[in-house]
Amino acid sequence: MSKSLSSEDLLVGGSNPESSAFKTIFMFFIFHGLYLFIPLMFVVGPFLMLLTSYRLFAMICIVCYWTWVFRDGDYLKYGRPWPFFENLPFIRFVLEWLPMRILRTQELDPSKKYIFACHPHGTLAFNRAVVGFSTNTLWNQAFPGVSFRVLTARAAFFVPFIRELWLWTSCVDASREVATKVLRDMNCSLFVYPGGEKEQIQTEYQKHKAFLSSRKGFVRLALKEGAELVPVYAFGETDLYHHSHFALSARKFLVEKFGVSVKFTALICRFYYVIAKNLDLESFCVCLPVDAYYWLHVM
Repeated sequence: MSKSLSSEDLLVGGSNPESSAFKTIFMFFIFHGLYLFIPLMFVVGPFLMLLTSYRLFAMICIVCYWTWVFRDGDYLKYGRPWPFFENLPFIRFVLEWLPMRILRTQELDPSKKYIFACHPHGTLAFNRAVVGFSTNTLWNQAFPGVSFRVLTARAAFFVPFIRELWLWTSCVDASREVATKVLRDMNCSLFVYPGGEKEQIQTEYQKHKAFLSSRKGFVRLALKEGAELVPVYAFGETDLYHHSHFALSARKFLVEKFGVSVKFTALICRFYYVIAKNLDLESFCVCLPVDAYYWLHVM
């Protein structure tokens, strides 16, 4: 996305430093390691250990961890943000390399509550990194004083390691009860993906699709709780992966019945593409607040 900035615009986030094939490969493994391989290791590893002489230790770990997961209700309350983790130098380095930026088109009043509605969701909602990660150089620079929570599918809070990452970076359960509690009790803003799993499961490479006509619960919530709506568009989100339509009907059924989205992406193919062309997520565009009544009845 290229445009000249007006006097009211603010672009925050790192510039794209000089890159190389080695650094691109390194970033590929870092991101997918954190997002895919480490969680898989935490899920499968203990159960594989049951087949070894360490089965007693594995059994104790499994029981203790999952007891903690089911008893820990922070994702149903206000989350568990950890500013120290959010702003680790390593995280800032990764986000600056991509680069990930926020283009703010209007200053927001920190005394008000907002619901930021973002499209597209994308395969992995990669753009979520600018909301909850490196907050000192991204979110707090763009929206000083605007505290927030990110609404996240409940299934994510039952994936080892991912649940910790999400809790530490301001995520809470995407239920109406939790959203209302955050807006009403905390006087805190919300960041939501209205398209949800339906938009996620139908993501196509370099195509822009927004599922909104039947997803207006967040608008009614804004009207009820006196929050202003802020539309957000994540440029570059659909350029990250090639997607497979394998068993798409079955996967849509899982989304409809259980709210679980299973994705098939050409990671290896995308890996070589990344080597050839450096990624640039350019800007995460945040527009001015809009009237909720207009959004509900016209959009």
